[in-house]
Amino acid sequence: MTMVCAEPTVDELQAAIKRRLETISDLRAYATEPDKPNFPWAYPRLVDWTFHDTLEPSSTTWHFDVWICVGLEPGFNCAQTWLNPFLSPHGSSSIREAINCDPSLGLSVSARVTGGG
Repeated sequence: MTMVCAEPTVDELQAAIKRRLETISDLRAYATEPDKPNFPWAYPRLVDWTFHDTLEPSSTTWHFDVWICVGLEPGFNCAQTWLNPFLSPHGSSSIREAINCDPSLGLSVSARVTGGG
């Protein structure tokens, strides 16, 4: 007998990441790239995935980048200043902290923030 465990779909993962991003005040969170965003905003972008069929039960490792966008007005210096709190490892605006506060994302997963670029 083969049993298949239900893993979350990509849509469910994106929605769950969005919910965690919504815990950051003054950040507009989206599950997918928005057509008409309002700065500052963020969304999870699927980068790659790996199926682990040899494990019991089988599982998938999903790799998302969280894109954070801020306005450039009046210049890049200001934009970097607005971006820094989201990139910080700690604090009320930290993307890492928002994810780490609920690494299950309300699903049967184990999420972690490993870095940025």
